[in-house]
Amino acid sequence: MRAPLALACLLLFFGCSDSSPDAPEPEPKTIVVRSDGSGDQPNIQAAIDAASNGDEIVLADTLFTGDGNRDLDFHGKEIVIRSQSDDPWKCTIDCEGTVAEPHRAFRFHTRENRKSIVRGITIKNGYTPDAGGAVRCERKTSPLFKNVIFRSNASMAVFVTAASPLFDLCLFWDNPAGAVTCSDSSTVKFTGSNFANNQLQGSGAAMAVLNSAAEIVSCRIGDNMATVGGGAIFAAGNSDVRAKLTLTGCDFAWNSAGSHGGALHTVRTDLNMDRCEFLSNSAVAAGGAIYLDSETRGTIANSLFTRSNQDAEGAALTWGFQSTLAVENSIVVNGLTPVTCNAVGASPRFICSDIYPADAWTGCIEDQLTQDGNFSADPRFCDSALADFTVTADSPCAPTGPCGQVGPNGVGCETPFLVKQRRR
Repeated sequence: MRAPLALACLLLFFGCSDSSPDAPEPEPKTIVVRSDGSGDQPNIQAAIDAASNGDEIVLADTLFTGDGNRDLDFHGKEIVIRSQSDDPWKCTIDCEGTVAEPHRAFRFHTRENRKSIVRGITIKNGYTPDAGGAVRCERKTSPLFKNVIFRSNASMAVFVTAASPLFDLCLFWDNPAGAVTCSDSSTVKFTGSNFANNQLQGSGAAMAVLNSAAEIVSCRIGDNMATVGGGAIFAAGNSDVRAKLTLTGCDFAWNSAGSHGGALHTVRTDLNMDRCEFLSNSAVAAGGAIYLDSETRGTIANSLFTRSNQDAEGAALTWGFQSTLAVENSIVVNGLTPVTCNAVGASPRFICSDIYPADAWTGCIEDQLTQDGNFSADPRFCDSALADFTVTADSPCAPTGPCGQVGPNGVGCETPFLVKQRRR
């Protein structure tokens, strides 16, 4: 009789349950938020507080303002905040931030990861005294932003410090104090995103990469203006941590800098670029397209520099102090002085590249024509006036040439839209 009695006592003590390690997880729930408070929760922050991992917060296609709809904190949760339509032009968080009343949209600082997602909304008019007027990512967080518009935000729209966010299909547009800064050993990735008409009193109006790493893939970066260096991007390391910048399939056009690097200015940076185009960028001092400063190294491959990227000497590319970056399988059709060297130890090396016309092989690269497969010939673009930089089948830059394909596009003569889609 003792065994049954003991079993009964154990059941009473621990209780009975039908749960097991294989019991299904609770079904994710959808929490609807409307700007008039009539949804499942009265505002966005209340919805976040009520949510559990895996839940989705759906914002009605309207304008969200005021307390509870700004200064938002995920509290480390793996949740999605998205618009009802997934169309950022229909759903906006207006932070209404000012010097007197600073506000941003989101701060990520508590273990948020790739399952912490913001999708299909516009964030505008953020301002905070510290950087990150729209969004601030800190402390090794890694949220995902997909199809988000960052518009008219001050105090640097997005600030990343010691974090690793991903931005996919986003638009950074008309931010008057710069679009993005990443610092303190951050690792940031951008895919399929656009940076347009951002301005900055400083360096890097579209992006500043400071002692950090940035990977930028299939992005279009145009009409950005910085008063100092890097009209679009400024990347800089220091004696302890080098910056790392990877650019693949990107276009840079009509960016401008008040001093160096109309599109890009690098300092102590490992730069690796493939299949990029630089059109009509300008700098007041040096490097109409790119200024490679202070120990920059790496490779530019399969890229194009044309349509008069200009600095004070008419150059598209300028090598600075002890910079040793190589250019491979690329096309430079950019006036008679497309490449310059303006400091001790500047050492460009061209391989299998076409600089046209022949008189443009001058200055610090004059002895490289006919070396390492280099040549000077009309690349025979299909229609440069319409920005179709594919080449004819008999072009010296076609894949059938001795160096294989030179430049980013190959043989085509299609419409500009189809050209871009194919290259990416």
